[in-house]
Amino acid sequence: MQHIWPGKVIRQTVTFKDTNSNVVDPSTVTLYVVPTVGTSVTYVYGQGPAISKVSTGVYRATVDTSAMREGVSLEWDGAGVDTVVTTYFLDSRPSDNLNPARSLTRV
Repeated sequence: MQHIWPGKVIRQTVTFKDTNSNVVDPSTVTLYVVPTVGTSVTYVYGQGPAISKVSTGVYRATVDTSAMREGVSLEWDGAGVDTVVTTYFLDSRPSDNLNPARSLTRV
C-alpha cells in the first residue's frame, strides 16, 4: 500500500506480459478506480484520455484523487492477461517524501 495526499494525481504505469514473460497488448485494457468511500470509476483504453499506451504492453494512467477522502484501489485488467491491483491510502497531512508514481509488472 502506498500513501498519498488527497487531491494529488496518481500516475501509474503497468506492463502486461503473457505466461512466457513476453510483453503483450491485451485485447482490452481496463482500469477500475475503487475508492473506499464513494462511487467506482471505470476507464477503458481508447475511450478517453485517462489511459495512454506507452509502447507494446505498457500503459499509463493518470487518476485525480481530489474527490476521494480515504483509500483508493487501482485495479488494472488486461483481457487474457493477469490483473494488477494497487491500493493507495490517502493521508490527511502533506509530506515531501511521498511519490505516488509506481511502475508494475505482472506475469
